[in-house]
Amino acid sequence: GVMQASARTALFAGPALIGILSGRTDLLKLFLYLALFPGLACVALYLLPDRLLPDRLLSQRGTADAGTIDVNHRPPAPTPADADAAAIAACGMRAVSLYWLQALFAVGTVLSYPYFVTDLAERLEIGAATAGLLFGLPHALFLLLAWPLGRRLQASGARVSLGRYAAVTCAGLLLQALATSLAVMIAGRIVMGIGM
Repeated sequence: GVMQASARTALFAGPALIGILSGRTDLLKLFLYLALFPGLACVALYLLPDRLLPDRLLSQRGTADAGTIDVNHRPPAPTPADADAAAIAACGMRAVSLYWLQALFAVGTVLSYPYFVTDLAERLEIGAATAGLLFGLPHALFLLLAWPLGRRLQASGARVSLGRYAAVTCAGLLLQALATSLAVMIAGRIVMGIGM
């Protein structure tokens, strides 16, 4: 959930911003300005150190000179196989399966934006600004709920939780597909956000 925060923030703020500014400003200039953010992120990442000291070495800083700490006595780093075994033991699924499911879902939510706006304009006669806000609604709910729910659920029972929340997400998508009014569409987006 924490790793998804920046992406979900973009999925919430981006469509809303584009919807609000469409027709009021040159969107190509807006994209030029937005291109500065990944450029700044690139510079910030470049300036980060190659590696961080392990926690046990950081705790020794108060009692030992940093120049005399032997960094060669680190515990071995966990391998991908260790992480996969831990995930299977914790939730009954391979970690790579969870990652693929998350990636497919994230790509699906991003790809659906232009079709979502067009559909709402035709089906419910909603403008681009409102459609952008509605598109971002479940992603805003994700930002509000992912951290507390993730802390509560941990890894135990992740497969059961994943199934339950996927069912809630499907119910939200079904509500949206059947929506004939703005109120039902909003309800569907809220249910989808809770499921996500």
